[in-house]
Amino acid sequence: AAPPPQPAPQPAPPAAPPAAPAEPPEEGELPKRRRQTHLAPQLRERVDAHLAAQGQEPPAPPPEPPAEPAPEPAGMPLAAPVPMDEHPPPGGGTAPADDDEARSAETMRSMLSAMQAGWQRGRQDAAADEAARNPGDQEDDTR
Repeated sequence: AAPPPQPAPQPAPPAAPPAAPAEPPEEGELPKRRRQTHLAPQLRERVDAHLAAQGQEPPAPPPEPPAEPAPEPAGMPLAAPVPMDEHPPPGGGTAPADDDEARSAETMRSMLSAMQAGWQRGRQDAAADEAARNPGDQEDDTR
């Protein structure tokens, strides 16, 4: 037997504007509950049906956003592709600038080692500064 047909997907509802802040309650009262603004349409229908069964009126839907999108600025449209003068180098990445010379693997290793040593030195300096500011936080290892 063939599986039952699936219902057609519903389009997503437009995004609701942010809810206004709740009014402060009177002295001794609890705050009034407000409807959740970002509720799936299926849940919203169930909540509306539940409220109607209790004799309560469902809240009004949020106002619709403007139908027409904002105009694009003059000149190039926002969705236009950015022209490329050159193709990217083989293997991806960016092409080196004219004044950059190709770096050897040894040069790159040296640069990365220097960067890591700088990070370690920075961490040690920061830890020493923190220890100097908060001497009570250190453990006593003399016992």
